[in-house]
Amino acid sequence: MKSGLATNISDAHTINGLPGPGQGCASQAQW
Repeated sequence: MKSGLATNISDAHTINGLPGPGQGCASQAQW
């Protein structure tokens, strides 16, 4: 976010470098 632009899609769907809940995925095993 240093540039002030929107985050990359790949960054927006990661939490601490790990993928969060994916689209259509109800599994919590990813956390």
